[in-house]
Amino acid sequence: MKRKKLPFFVFLLFAVFTLQAQEKWSLEQCIKHALENNPQIRQQVLNAKYYTNQAQLAKAAALPSVNAGASQNYNFGRMVDPYTNEIIENTTVSNNLYLGGRVNLFTGFQQFNNIRKTQFDLLANLQDLEKVRNDVSITIATAYLQILFSRELLVLAEDRFAVTLSQIDRTKKLVDAGSLPKGNLLEVQSQAAMEELQLINATNQVKSAYLTLSQLLDLPAEQAFDITAPNFDDIAITSKMLSVQEVFNAAQELPQIKSAQYKLQATEKSLAMAKAGLSPQLSLSANWGTGYSDARMQAELAGNHIIPIGYVQGAGTIVETVQPTFDYTAIKLGDQYSNNANTSVGLNLTIPIFNNLQVNRNIANSKINLESTRLQLEITKKQLYKEIQLAHADVLAAYSQYNGSQKALDAMTESFKYTQQKFDLGVVTSVDYNLGKNQFSKAESELLQAKYDFIFKKSILDFYSGKELNL
Repeated sequence: MKRKKLPFFVFLLFAVFTLQAQEKWSLEQCIKHALENNPQIRQQVLNAKYYTNQAQLAKAAALPSVNAGASQNYNFGRMVDPYTNEIIENTTVSNNLYLGGRVNLFTGFQQFNNIRKTQFDLLANLQDLEKVRNDVSITIATAYLQILFSRELLVLAEDRFAVTLSQIDRTKKLVDAGSLPKGNLLEVQSQAAMEELQLINATNQVKSAYLTLSQLLDLPAEQAFDITAPNFDDIAITSKMLSVQEVFNAAQELPQIKSAQYKLQATEKSLAMAKAGLSPQLSLSANWGTGYSDARMQAELAGNHIIPIGYVQGAGTIVETVQPTFDYTAIKLGDQYSNNANTSVGLNLTIPIFNNLQVNRNIANSKINLESTRLQLEITKKQLYKEIQLAHADVLAAYSQYNGSQKALDAMTESFKYTQQKFDLGVVTSVDYNLGKNQFSKAESELLQAKYDFIFKKSILDFYSGKELNL
């Protein structure tokens, strides 16, 4: 029959899909790959680098500042030469050199508090990075478990379909022999058609689960991909676990709590910085400067000449005097730099008296931010407590669901085994047989779902208590 070829065809498609995978990834490998390549994590890493630079800048701000400068000036027209104090009208060229330094001696501990603030900002950002990594890890684990769950559902669907195909062969022989009416064959064939559709849906669900995980890992579409299946047979499904309060106490080291605590400490330092605006500030400065002007000349004696200055009446004598003459040459650049050098050292004291209420408003706003950050820490802790409460309740519910599903499957196994024997003897109709088979399949699926639901929820609760996320 045509239907007999379908399971082999479906199995072949799935086998090809699986065999194409050159490497099987464990959950740890998937998480590691995601942590190294996830865009959100890379973005948060950049934020961490930014806050690292901010912390380094805050430390560097406490160091002395040293600056140097130089200028070249050309003057056209009347001016007072700064080096000769003479009024000159010709074109002059001058330049200046400058070297100055400044260091804050006391700023009301503003710089110290700024260093601490930026350190807490960095620590908070690193915890935010860890929180993103945890969220990505949980998302990867969820997708990973979905593949395992879907694959087991596919195996169950294949087994059910294989059994039904064998029933078709057996029923056809009995119908051909006249032992059973043809309606029984039609009913089994109808069951096979329904299970064929279930098998196709299960196959598509497996492919969809693989695609989801592949996209989360940002793998290329052409890259073959498969995962390993952990051995869940050794997992103890038990209700023994920590209480909600015990888990919450252990969860104080989670990054969302640590981040909120660091942000609170950073806000406290911001308030201290704002209060420093009321404190006097003292700084030390030192400066050195020199310059050159081509208008500055050096006089050199060139000689003497006699000039009449009067006449002695009656004696007929002319009174003369000797007047020296000079040659003027520009003073050399190096000599002017040496002669014009000046050095100054100063202490600068600033006492705040009235600054347009800026300091008081900054203090008031910092207090508001501090109170807001305290509330945010409280909100974060309460939210975490509620999440742990819910996770704890989910684990207990999943444990009860698993136990109930296990009991239901045990009972359904015996019941279906009895129905199978009666069907083989021809005591029950194919309708009753299919009904029992569907109930048995449903019990298998519910137990499978309950098992994976418990495994995942127990892993989440363990994660809250500080354990690594693994299967």
